[in-house]
Amino acid sequence: AGLGGAPQVVRLAWAAGHPGAWDWDVAALSAVVVVGTLRGKALLPRRAPPGLEVLVLVGLATGLSAAGLYAGGVVGAPPAGAGGARSLAVAPWDLPFRRLVDLCYGGAWAALA
Repeated sequence: AGLGGAPQVVRLAWAAGHPGAWDWDVAALSAVVVVGTLRGKALLPRRAPPGLEVLVLVGLATGLSAAGLYAGGVVGAPPAGAGGARSLAVAPWDLPFRRLVDLCYGGAWAALA
């Protein structure tokens, strides 16, 4: 305890120094996402809403994963029955609205009331 972020920095340094251990699918997709996030706005129409490049990149990554073209790690399968049999959209599972408000706003909800 008390090390803060030191273990993560050590793991990052080790990973950066051992490219032979990299999963190249993950490295390539990560590079595309970083470059797309930093420079993607220039490729979109001028009147595109802010953040659209991020949504496009999420759609691209989701499509690659769904098509089986990405073999890297994923967060995990959605809960059984969520979103239907052929849907990529995942409906929220049993989460009461009050709990959702607490998660999103925390103590700020009381300040608004």
